Amino acid sequence: MRRCASVLVLVGGLGITIAPSVSAQQPIAGAAPQSMAAAAESGVILPASAASAPASDPRAGASPADTAPPPAGKEDAAAAPARRELRALAPDRPGFADASDVVGAGAAQIEVGYVREFDAVGGEATRATAMPQPVLRLGLSDRFEVNFASDGWTATGVSARTEHTAGANDLVAGAKMRVFEESTAGVALAVAGALSIPSGAAGISSGRYDPAVKINWSRSLPGDRSLSGGLNLLWVGDDAGVRYLQRGASVSVGQSFGRGWGTFAEVFGVFCGLHTAGRELGAGAGLTKVVGENVQVDVSIGRGLTGPATDWVVGGGFVIRTVR
Repeated sequence: MRRCASVLVLVGGLGITIAPSVSAQQPIAGAAPQSMAAAAESGVILPASAASAPASDPRAGASPADTAPPPAGKEDAAAAPARRELRALAPDRPGFADASDVVGAGAAQIEVGYVREFDAVGGEATRATAMPQPVLRLGLSDRFEVNFASDGWTATGVSARTEHTAGANDLVAGAKMRVFEESTAGVALAVAGALSIPSGAAGISSGRYDPAVKINWSRSLPGDRSLSGGLNLLWVGDDAGVRYLQRGASVSVGQSFGRGWGTFAEVFGVFCGLHTAGRELGAGAGLTKVVGENVQVDVSIGRGLTGPATDWVVGGGFVIRTVR
């Protein structure tokens, strides 16, 4: 990405991550085009438990056999509490928008990735890399989580000028709350907030505390398809210390093929403040594979559709969840 002073990314993810470069999971939230080259100039970073069935008296209307004591050795099993139902894995990566769900009570989820950007401006070729883009999401309840993220280490090089910038990115602390469930509201909706903390390397860090808000939604469609999207708002500052609002939005269509395989295609845009030139539009696609109940691997590719957007972005990553 070239001229927008900054870009929304992760955490949310992969809640919300604001990074001085590329989105970890995702441009403004995903694995679609996000510019790390711009970071060097601006330095801005950006399983619901199943409800228990109403308890009823097991002896009401029961036969003597039904009310008989359990066989010897089975008292513990009979008295054991019902097992919490594991909610579907809901990673914030890949893609531009984050998931419209939280990780769930007692869950800890780690998301990491690698992104490589290719861009050309005025005959100068720019290459940028971000890794491991770590995101840690901790479920405090079935509706609320806290998260910590960073793009990790970023390196940017401009071939024509033999320029090279590398270093650590800012840390982002955030939280996400699930507001609506599709089963009750017809659409799943989550709201997340984050604050980037200027802790990265000189030339990479924004040097400011930059707040961000994300609103993510999704809805199931017939044929194992889904429709989702997000709105990202980031308050950033320029070199003169003037703050303005940067907006990002995306729409994505997903398709599940069974056996854990899925794919998605998306379009997204990043719109800078009124005094900053550049409207960055792009498209992306990706492939995901869920392994078991707690692991996902993914690959993705993004293409800039307008001049200010990064030409190409490719990436991959994985997600691991543990549940108490």
